[in-house]
Amino acid sequence: MDNAFKYAPAATPIEVTGGVNGNALIFRVCDRGSGIPFAARDGVFTPFYRSPARASGAQSGGLGLSIARRLAEAQGGSLTYIDRDGGGAIFELRLPAATP
Repeated sequence: MDNAFKYAPAATPIEVTGGVNGNALIFRVCDRGSGIPFAARDGVFTPFYRSPARASGAQSGGLGLSIARRLAEAQGGSLTYIDRDGGGAIFELRLPAATP
C-alpha cells in the first residue's frame, strides 16, 4: 500500500480487496498511477531496486516488494504485478488457504 501512495496521483483512490478463490486467499492493492514499464516488471521484485521514475521526494530502500514476495513464496504463495485496465497497477498476493 505504501508504494501505491507514493506512486499514484494524490487525488486518485487506492483500492484494497481481499477474498477467497478455491484454495487461495487473494489480496489486491490497486492504484491509478502510471503502472510499471514492461522492462522493469521483474526488477521491482529484486532487492534494492529503485524506479528511475519514482515519485519526487519518495524515500525508499528498494526492499519492500522483494521481502514481501519472498515471504509469500516461503508460505507457498506468490506476489505478482498485473496491469490495471484503464491504467495503473495491481499487486496481487496469493496465499494458500488453511482449512479450519
